[in-house]
Amino acid sequence: MKTKIRGDQATHVRKKSSKIFHAKDHFKVKNSLYHRFGKRLLLAFGLYLFALVAATSSLILVEGWNFSDSLYMAVLTLTTVGYGEVNPLTPTGRYLMIVIMLFDNVVFVFAVGMMGSTILEGDLMNVFRGEKLMKLLDKLENHIIIVGLGRVGRQAAEVLSNYGQQVVAIEKAIADEEITEQEGWIVIKGDGREENVLRATGIERAGTLCACLPAEGDNLVLTIMAKEYNPGITVIARAHSKSFAQRLRRAGADNVILPEAVAGTRVALEILGGGMEKLDRFLELRATSKILLEEVKLTSRSPLVGRTLGDSRIREDWHIVVFLISAEDGQYEATIPIGRVFKVGDELWVFGRQEDLNRFIKEVT
Repeated sequence: MKTKIRGDQATHVRKKSSKIFHAKDHFKVKNSLYHRFGKRLLLAFGLYLFALVAATSSLILVEGWNFSDSLYMAVLTLTTVGYGEVNPLTPTGRYLMIVIMLFDNVVFVFAVGMMGSTILEGDLMNVFRGEKLMKLLDKLENHIIIVGLGRVGRQAAEVLSNYGQQVVAIEKAIADEEITEQEGWIVIKGDGREENVLRATGIERAGTLCACLPAEGDNLVLTIMAKEYNPGITVIARAHSKSFAQRLRRAGADNVILPEAVAGTRVALEILGGGMEKLDRFLELRATSKILLEEVKLTSRSPLVGRTLGDSRIREDWHIVVFLISAEDGQYEATIPIGRVFKVGDELWVFGRQEDLNRFIKEVT
């Protein structure tokens, strides 16, 4: 499933190095910043309002002016507009205006200092960087979420990134320097079981979620949460036992991987018949050279139906290889003669580069 990003964001993301988004720290710092900024802004406004009321009242009491002239003169003084005196001031009134202007300057310096300290203490640049990354996450569609960057999750992320997929990973215990060399990753530092962290990945628009946490119970929770937020998402979960794998499937997991069982089976097959080393090299080649395996089912509209393998020119025209055919009767043909005629319902197991496979599937199905 290929990642779709609106506009030209795909190129932008692939050229950038990995980005780590500290979810919990971001929300905490952001809320703290807004809270302190709001309180200090309200305090500064209160001091200016106090100065305005004090200046207006003083002019009424000292100079005997009416409310309108006193308020107008107080505003002119506090805003330092300098239009001149509304009425002639007595010496006492002038001393009063000097005190008000000095107080106004003190309030201004105090307000600027409070705003500056709020910005510095609240780590405003980190908040801005977090908001920028949040906007990038909001533009992702059909992306892949990997929860847990242990041995399994990291390997999956690296291979998917090599294939050009947009990977958004969640990991609670990871240092910034651990991931900066991998291109195309967005790593959210936090607990994937927390709602605000999981939803920060854009799970409502994601195509696949891989629950790769070490604890099976945590992967069960992730499966339930993922299906709740996005019923159409494909969930691949990690398990350690077949019994728990069934529980994950009942909870909504579309596929369950048992890494220990897979490794044990491969060891046994190597002992029994060998050849696993070649398979490992082939899988490594797939990961680095972007070679894919696909099953292509032929329909009655396919131009291959009725033609032989030799006449089809599959290798020459599409640069892919057919290595297995699953016939409609359920039989597998691993040794395919060039005179084998393609029929409706045949499933061709082919491998090749992604762009060649996409073209082949489009033209023959």
